[in-house]
Amino acid sequence: MEILTGRLRLRCLLPTDAGDLVAHLNDWEVARWLARPPYPYSAADADEFIAFARACHAKPHSLLFAIADRGTDRLMGVVGIEMEPDGAGELGYWLGRPYWGRGYGQEATIALIAQAGPGGLTQLVAFVHPENRRSLGLLQGCGFEPSGTALRQGRDGDLLMHRLVLRPRSPDAVAETAAAAASGASSA
Repeated sequence: MEILTGRLRLRCLLPTDAGDLVAHLNDWEVARWLARPPYPYSAADADEFIAFARACHAKPHSLLFAIADRGTDRLMGVVGIEMEPDGAGELGYWLGRPYWGRGYGQEATIALIAQAGPGGLTQLVAFVHPENRRSLGLLQGCGFEPSGTALRQGRDGDLLMHRLVLRPRSPDAVAETAAAAASGASSA
């Protein structure tokens, strides 16, 4: 499955994406904000993550995607939602530094939320490092609202992170909430 936007193609990760994964995730300015990927990031780490992503796409309604340029199909980052049985989900994403500040993150996030909404998504949460102003802005531009802080386990131990929630206006309306927020906001 893939999702097309005006500029992006959200698709399954491919073995040919390994080099870009390694390059982007070995950039400390990208990696420092991410709790899960190891740093430094090796070719073996990339191969393992690509295999995991491909296994996710073998299941119905996968919500883990490569963010690729629609014209070149070059990997720019990753976006995904980890779903819970009760319909709540946790959003995660990252973009390589060459793609920052162009609205790609917001475009990919809104497209994924729109895809996930009909699948029963009732609430979406995201966790952001308090100093990651770009990510905070992106999430608020998509309609997320601050809801306190939480300890999250990271690669170097527990981190105190901002917790943001996207609350739907009605059941199963998370995608509508994000789209409404995005239509009133400029791209981050």
